[in-house]
Amino acid sequence: MNLTITSLTDYKIGDLIHESDRTVVYRGMSKVDGQPVVIKLMRNQFPSFNELVQFRNQYTIARNLQIKGIVKLFTLLSYQK
Repeated sequence: MNLTITSLTDYKIGDLIHESDRTVVYRGMSKVDGQPVVIKLMRNQFPSFNELVQFRNQYTIARNLQIKGIVKLFTLLSYQK
């Protein structure tokens, strides 16, 4: 997992918030502007096409939610080839 985390050079990774079979979620901070962030990573270093589609769909749905108390999503980053 360290290879994945260290490849996100614009973010400082903090405490683990949640982990599941497929993903891990961390508190973090943007090194660019100091804003607190939440970083969700896929556990599988080489996810299948279906896993990638599901992850992207979850992002799209969550980004469009306008509900108080739901974390606002800013971007979806690709951190590996």
